[in-house]
Amino acid sequence: MYNLIGMKEVAAEDVGKHSEVVEGRPVVEVSVGDRHDFNGGKLVISIKYDLRTNEVAAGLEVWHFDDNGDYVKEACYYDSETRQIVFTVDTLSKFAIMYQEPVNDNPDDPDGSDDSGSGMFLYIGIGAAAVVIVAGLVFFLIRRRA
Repeated sequence: MYNLIGMKEVAAEDVGKHSEVVEGRPVVEVSVGDRHDFNGGKLVISIKYDLRTNEVAAGLEVWHFDDNGDYVKEACYYDSETRQIVFTVDTLSKFAIMYQEPVNDNPDDPDGSDDSGSGMFLYIGIGAAAVVIVAGLVFFLIRRRA
């Protein structure tokens, strides 16, 4: 059987020079066959993640590592209903789920929750885009196989 889409947890040492920083944090390698990029396209990735004690969603970060061990922080959000961290990339590699204590600049919202609901439409839009992208990727790969 051919494993088309793969996601596996890897050791911190696998990210190279930043391995000490990511030690104790989840690190995953994501692959789609032997492809690493999508010719300018994007891929939405969702990884199951349970917030640890004293963590808040606003402090989560995703670090995307290249072959040299350098990283880029990817924009991400945490879906508390599905308990998944979601981010969009244009290349695949290794990703670490990191945590940085958020700075709250709003004294009217001491826990940093900002539960105004204004981000709901953004999440719905991202979710819809993710469905379209995944469907397009599957269609592309099926047509390519035929």
